[in-house]
Amino acid sequence: MSIINGFSFESGLTDFSVYEVELKKAMVNASKKVVALLDHTKIGKNSIASFASVDQIDTIITDYDKTGDFSEKVMEQNIEVIIIPAP
Repeated sequence: MSIINGFSFESGLTDFSVYEVELKKAMVNASKKVVALLDHTKIGKNSIASFASVDQIDTIITDYDKTGDFSEKVMEQNIEVIIIPAP
């Protein structure tokens, strides 16, 4: 498990630490399945370095209500989305 600072369809999963990104890239490449845990504040945000492209993500777990454009794009990318309602 690692910290994700942002997710967008253009950049995928991103982080601020260029040094950690190299490790995260290796983890993603060695994984059979990539599951991203993202709260609503991370969706649509980009950090300076990407470590996983959208086509590498299998599942997103989020509190974000996947409506509109987001919903269409995750379906196009064949990403499973699990919504956990915010308390």
